[in-house]
Amino acid sequence: MVSASRRVVVIGEILVELSSREAFAPGVEFRLGFSGDALNAAAAAAAAGAHAVLVARVPDDELGDVMLAAVARLGIDGSALIRLPGEHGAYLTHADPTGQRQFVYLRRGSAGSTLGPADLDGRLPRDAVVLASGIACAVSPSATATVRRAAELAGDFVYDPNFRSRLTSTKEAARVFRDFAPLARLVTPSWPDEVRALLDLPGGG
Repeated sequence: MVSASRRVVVIGEILVELSSREAFAPGVEFRLGFSGDALNAAAAAAAAGAHAVLVARVPDDELGDVMLAAVARLGIDGSALIRLPGEHGAYLTHADPTGQRQFVYLRRGSAGSTLGPADLDGRLPRDAVVLASGIACAVSPSATATVRRAAELAGDFVYDPNFRSRLTSTKEAARVFRDFAPLARLVTPSWPDEVRALLDLPGGG
């Protein structure tokens, strides 16, 4: 168990998840949920017993209200969430037992992607463990600048490359990884594919 007195601050974007049991087609039914690497990491930290805080921008609309309620149910501290006008980031997904999978992002220009360094003001305790990922860095330059500022301010910074080829190139993800790794106490690339790709090892993408 993680000490409840230790804050874990996660920086990123909460995504609307629309999942279907059927392949994409007109008339297919989708199930509404909320996900994204930042929300999932904060939920895991809260479940482990930490005081998990999520820093993200959330649209100030009815769906945003439902999103905040979902965050609270997961035991995450939502006091650092920033409400503002804008569009939700989302993804559509379908997977079935045969291995067929469809996945589409709808997040370009989302409110969450406009996160900026000033959003950290008063939201980043010096004694917190701060977690951010390559996904946050891939959605916009301002989000990348936010992660860098957090890394510079944090007592303990954890960086998860979480490379997604639909959001960024291998070359750019590797550059960001090299940039942030020296600032981190811990980096968590997955083995073997992500490590090979980001470090340009044999067998990498």
